[in-house]
Amino acid sequence: MAPPPPPQDGLGKRPAPPLIAALDTDGDGTISADEIANAAASLKKLDKNGDGKLTPDEYHPPHPHGDGQQGGAPKPPKDGN
Repeated sequence: MAPPPPPQDGLGKRPAPPLIAALDTDGDGTISADEIANAAASLKKLDKNGDGKLTPDEYHPPHPHGDGQQGGAPKPPKDGN
């Protein structure tokens, strides 16, 4: 039995992490030989500050709650609780 088709409205599908999205330039879910050959150029696009390095704030996906916090563990409350 074939798997069900993906939802057409885009709901229920999480976006690819930034590293994968940068490499998978055609968005087909597969990183092809051509995309591998162009990986360095694709990854350079993630280097937001142009320092020649990719730091966690550049390659982690945005926090799912839209509070501007980048991926990783949530920050503790400011009041220490």
